[in-house]
Amino acid sequence: MNITHSIGLDIHKSSARYHILDSAAHRVARGPLKAAKAAVQQLLEKLHADDPATVLVVAEATGMLHLDFCEAFEKAGCQVVAINPLYGRNRSISNSIRDNKKDKLDAESLAELGLRDREELLKRFAFHCPVERFELQRYVSSSKILRKSLTNIIKHTATTVHTLFPELDELRLSINQVRVRRLLRDHPSPARIAALEVAELSRYVGNKAAALKQAAAQSFAIQAIGATCEEGLLGTLLDTIEHLQEQLKQMDRKIDQLLISCAGTETVRLARSIPGFGAKTTPAILAFIPPERLQHGSNKQITRKLQALFGTDPRVKESGKWKGTTKISKRGIEIARTALFQAAFCGMTHDPQLRQCYVSLKARGKNHKQATVDLMRKQLGRLVSVLVNQKTFTPIPSQL
Repeated sequence: MNITHSIGLDIHKSSARYHILDSAAHRVARGPLKAAKAAVQQLLEKLHADDPATVLVVAEATGMLHLDFCEAFEKAGCQVVAINPLYGRNRSISNSIRDNKKDKLDAESLAELGLRDREELLKRFAFHCPVERFELQRYVSSSKILRKSLTNIIKHTATTVHTLFPELDELRLSINQVRVRRLLRDHPSPARIAALEVAELSRYVGNKAAALKQAAAQSFAIQAIGATCEEGLLGTLLDTIEHLQEQLKQMDRKIDQLLISCAGTETVRLARSIPGFGAKTTPAILAFIPPERLQHGSNKQITRKLQALFGTDPRVKESGKWKGTTKISKRGIEIARTALFQAAFCGMTHDPQLRQCYVSLKARGKNHKQATVDLMRKQLGRLVSVLVNQKTFTPIPSQL
């Protein structure tokens, strides 16, 4: 079907700027666009297009910000694409030196791309937003933020507890133990703990009760800090830890459900047959692999595309005679890249062949980080192989 108009969308948080070109590349209109269904409908009415399907809308993928606008135009009957920012940089003449996210790829350039590369855009970047996959990605992202918050709170609380009762470290008692958290919530100071009977203390710390009672009676801690904790500070921190841990458990269960719904039981089983792909890393990686990426090209080509998507592809820095250090680009999906690093590290620990590969890389002069990045690429290649071939992972020594 011929395209009568190309609309470029430069999307912001709650609005966008549009630039419309007709099939002859003449400007039809441009201006701001509110995030509202009525605004989208009014814009399309200005075009007087007999069929909305002859209108191509080109937006730059921005993580989440483009989704509402793309869906609104798709429901109105338009053809919609959400292009990779790197593709836009490489193909746009007016933005040829664009090399970071702060340089704007404006609406006019996007509209020009729509006219020039329509077939390729529709083939590679046609917009679709499966609700369950998007929900899985949001849960995985939120889980990461929640875990980071929990880690920070645990560190802060541990510092507070150490200042309150430094002798706990010598007894190897910490807030990572559920019974220790309950003890400190019920009796949040050395003075309160020292006043307890040994039998009562044994309910919390077992055979360390007598030593704990003696340490509490002779605690080196500042009394003023103990008074502050008795007023509720420590209890609040400990309650927050318990609450976040319970929330994370619920999110993990939801992530498992969504992963099965999106990817299917067999796909999850195949991924987890690879050493290093566990309960946390598998959802974080599969959630961000578009199914269509596995349908075109050889395994090696697919692996390279996913490397670029995750930002594990090598980026060479050189100019004239000067040559910098080659590092991974880190321009892709951070969550998936981090999960892939964890899968490589865990795989190296539990898979003798992957460990052998790591030792071999180190012997060739690569440092720990460089060798681990190579293992990340190997793990990604393994994942592509099992998903494309639909066969359980089986180590092949000759490939190492």
